[in-house]
Amino acid sequence: MDTPKYINGQGLAPYRDIKYMASDVGRAGCGPIALYNMLHCLGDEADLGDIMRFCSRYGVFSLFGLFGTSLIPLGVYLRKKGYRVGVRFFPGEKTMNRCADRYGAVIINYHWGKGAHFVCASSQDMAGGMYAVYNLSNRSSHEFYMKSLSSLRGNRRFFLPVAVMWAEKSMS
Repeated sequence: MDTPKYINGQGLAPYRDIKYMASDVGRAGCGPIALYNMLHCLGDEADLGDIMRFCSRYGVFSLFGLFGTSLIPLGVYLRKKGYRVGVRFFPGEKTMNRCADRYGAVIINYHWGKGAHFVCASSQDMAGGMYAVYNLSNRSSHEFYMKSLSSLRGNRRFFLPVAVMWAEKSMS
């Protein structure tokens, strides 16, 4: 699969209809896409097909894609690529911003009433304390820019950040 440097708009062609576990990328592929985008933000090579195959091996943690992807295969994949991984559950706005600033890129998992979603947020190469957020909208092929990651809430009535995951290259 020939993919661009960053993937946005998982609900658009060509990603929408790609089979992913018991579902498809358009409905359940935000986790692998967030990991793909994070690896690129960190200057690493990424292959979406490889990431999806790897995550599929851990399908039992998400009822084989019916509930998307869990954090477990994302963290294990990063560890296999030589990263140390950290996760903070139920992070506040300051924690999300601080992690993105310190590690350059994070994966944020949030619940927003209709379901859960994973995005990659990056502070790298962003002037004025801005953050680039990748795959925020299933129907938009570009990244979004925001001053604070609390802006992920948008105009949603319900928004709960569930986890923020960061990674850094191991020294060993």
